[in-house]
Amino acid sequence: MEKILSPTTYGGAFTAWMGSMTANDVAAYGGLVVAAATFAANVWYKRQHLKLAKEKLEKGLN
Repeated sequence: MEKILSPTTYGGAFTAWMGSMTANDVAAYGGLVVAAATFAANVWYKRQHLKLAKEKLEKGLN
């Protein structure tokens, strides 16, 4: 017998996993997603800030 891993198999597994989640699980996973997005945004904005500060410093010294 062949094992066939199709999108239907993954869809069924995902549906079963979502059905087993409690409100606390949803809140925990949502918090992790928000925390990761906030971290990524902070890193991006800090890099932009440092880039602008570096350009400003180079223009001031030249």
